[in-house]
Amino acid sequence: MCREDSEKNRENFEEFLQNLLTRFQTDEKLLEKRCSFIVQTLCVHIDSEMVFCSLAVLLTQEPDISFTAKIVQYLNWLLMTSPALAPLRTTLKSRCKKHSSGSEGEVRNVFRTLYNTWCHDPVSTIALCMIAHSYQQASDVIHALGSFEMTEIVLSELDKLVQLLESPVFSALRLELVQPNTNPELYRSLAGILMLLPQSEAFTLLRNRLECVGVVRAAEQVAASSGQHKEEVDTEMLDHFNYVQTTHQQRGLLSKSMG
Repeated sequence: MCREDSEKNRENFEEFLQNLLTRFQTDEKLLEKRCSFIVQTLCVHIDSEMVFCSLAVLLTQEPDISFTAKIVQYLNWLLMTSPALAPLRTTLKSRCKKHSSGSEGEVRNVFRTLYNTWCHDPVSTIALCMIAHSYQQASDVIHALGSFEMTEIVLSELDKLVQLLESPVFSALRLELVQPNTNPELYRSLAGILMLLPQSEAFTLLRNRLECVGVVRAAEQVAASSGQHKEEVDTEMLDHFNYVQTTHQQRGLLSKSMG
């Protein structure tokens, strides 16, 4: 009986979230003004992992990929900044620990569930990989992004990401910059972002951050030791990113031609 009640509650919760997404899709003002507040409130009263993973799964079934990309931007900003999402950030960060009390598989499933949906917004994907300390995946995504057209929206999002990297949420990441031999892919990721950015305030901010720890000397060390520290590349995840972004690009070109 308890299991049946639990499954029923789960179904009701997912139905509520689907109705909420439908409201956001049909009411742009509600999306812009209340989306973050509503989702954050849900995460305060309900397990944040359950909320985000459920939304991520539902969004994979959404045919309007432009809407999905917009929702992902809101969710990612909450994930990176909201105190209510601290437990979920902690879960994602624990992914980098090789011995996580037997929960490594569960943590990876959370990361993968979010990643598949986050791929609809490339900069959100990079941020997710970085918060999860998946620097190899972040580096792969950044270099894959270079093969797609860099829109003003993407450049603006990259600018915001650089500003976000200076926030308390990423303090652990910044500390890892003083250990170039341990995290060579972190350097590659940040250097890749630097090369994608135009000359701007964000470019200067990130360049100064890298220069503080001797990025040139670190790059030489990385070149000599990357073979020993490089984590296994997940080609399936990168293929999924490329597929989603190609779909967005094709859909955008189709919209322009129809306009």
